[in-house]
Amino acid sequence: MARKYFVEKGLPVRVGRITLIFNLTWLIVMPVGLWAIAALYIPIFGSFLSPGAIGLVTVLIALLAALSVVGHGLAHVFVARRTGNEVPPILSLWLFGDTAQGWPAANTGGQEILVMAAALLFNALLAGLAYLIWNAQLNVYLNLSMLFLCGFNVWLVLINLIPAFPLDGGRLLRGVLSDGVRRNPRTSRWLLRLGWLIAIGLIGWGALLFLQHSRFSLETGAITIGFALLLLAALWLSPIGQTTDLLHNERHASHPLLRV
Repeated sequence: MARKYFVEKGLPVRVGRITLIFNLTWLIVMPVGLWAIAALYIPIFGSFLSPGAIGLVTVLIALLAALSVVGHGLAHVFVARRTGNEVPPILSLWLFGDTAQGWPAANTGGQEILVMAAALLFNALLAGLAYLIWNAQLNVYLNLSMLFLCGFNVWLVLINLIPAFPLDGGRLLRGVLSDGVRRNPRTSRWLLRLGWLIAIGLIGWGALLFLQHSRFSLETGAITIGFALLLLAALWLSPIGQTTDLLHNERHASHPLLRV
């Protein structure tokens, strides 16, 4: 119940019959993100800006990043409904989108791929649009915002191509491996375990970056570890039934004496 409370409490965004929630992880993500934009990103590309202008651009970039995450989730919802698949009533949003293992399995492997790929396509198109606006060089505020928006959405696409839960790549791979998604619970279990291994491996890599501070900045190590912790939290705090519950239910569903 505590885990469910954690992901279902936050800033809700009601869209039709679904509620998107910026869960409590954003209480950490947003302050750190705002600091990184104002202290790291803008000084590199807009060091000539006044303090007031830096604050304005920082807020604008944060809003655009949040809209990218919302659009990512809504793209999943739109295609899932168009293909006749079940959509969760509450979708908990993270920095990388939403937790793929929290979605009900699609009817077929092909539909599984479509539902997941829709969000990646949305982010890719948004990155392309942001690049075109940046390339037009309309004004300095828009230039800084669009450059970040392009990079952020490219990052969303690349991160979500990792073939493991809680990322979209986990469901993409599950769709590729089997057309009968609902009848192959072992695939989900392995993708969940792979997600845990990747997150733990990233923590180790971040620690190594800290130790090699002469070659890498401390910020690089901190960002790596921070993202790994976010993945671990997403694996543990699934928006629809916790990850451990999913594994338990699928073990029972695959057991020959318990299968209905």
